[in-house]
Amino acid sequence: MKPIFSLLLALTFFGAGGDNKATAAFLKTVVSVSGSEVTLGDLFSEAGETASIVVARSPAPGERLVLHAGQLEAIAKRSGLNWTNDNRFLRSTVTRQARTIGTDEIAEKVIAALREQGLEESWRVELGKNDVTAQVALDEDRPIRVLSTRFSVHSKRFSSVLEVPRGNDAAERKQITGTIYQVSRVPVLVRRLQRGEIISDRDIDYISIPHEKIGKTVLIDKSRIVGKEARRLLTNGKPIRAGDIRPPVVVEKGALVTIILQTDRMRISARGKALEDGAVGETVRVLNTRSSQTIEGVVSAPNRVVLSASAAR
Repeated sequence: MKPIFSLLLALTFFGAGGDNKATAAFLKTVVSVSGSEVTLGDLFSEAGETASIVVARSPAPGERLVLHAGQLEAIAKRSGLNWTNDNRFLRSTVTRQARTIGTDEIAEKVIAALREQGLEESWRVELGKNDVTAQVALDEDRPIRVLSTRFSVHSKRFSSVLEVPRGNDAAERKQITGTIYQVSRVPVLVRRLQRGEIISDRDIDYISIPHEKIGKTVLIDKSRIVGKEARRLLTNGKPIRAGDIRPPVVVEKGALVTIILQTDRMRISARGKALEDGAVGETVRVLNTRSSQTIEGVVSAPNRVVLSASAAR
């Protein structure tokens, strides 16, 4: 009885050992890695103790590596992985995670390099492409840097060579081109002004405008604006033109005014009615209420018009 029991026990253990096959691995068709190496565990689930085996170098940050069926079979066989495949079209795509260096950051680097080369602060830089970006590894410590740059104020163009770290101690060089243009600070209103409102210093702010877009009538000297009166409704944020403002009106159309005739020998005053608005120094038409005669005079003060001797004749 005892020998039979021992035989059954031995058969039981033998059977258990014969069915204890390695767990079959499953391919991952889409893989994302952050480091510089691709392991068996990145490509296959249930890779077990072989998961840490390095099978390939990662692609450059932001780029892809496609492994086809034959390559995958060779990798599995070489690593002793329990994986079989009967689909020759099967593939696995490995993408390396990346951090995007945006257009603004790249532009700052280029502008700083141009300033070091002598480009003055009054000049602005515009990249040739609106969307210039670079991809670097998530763990990349090396910064992007401008290797060389040059510009011409005559052609208004620049060219820079940018070095972008690409992982695995590699780097890529990119040529960045674009234009440069000179700007001026131009005063604008910070609020909307109605016709007749007086512009104060608090109403003025500045914006930068390219030289070629500044018209001949645009006022760039704040002293020519403050204290003046809006001729019409003025919108905030836009350049102010000479025709938009005028000295404050001190004689309003229809107002009673004092008409003064001043000579070396005499000074005569009379009452009149203004036929149009006028600021100090402007010539206006006035109706003499006593003689009903229309005459012209120069506004000298609020509701005061001075005639020349010739106008009184």
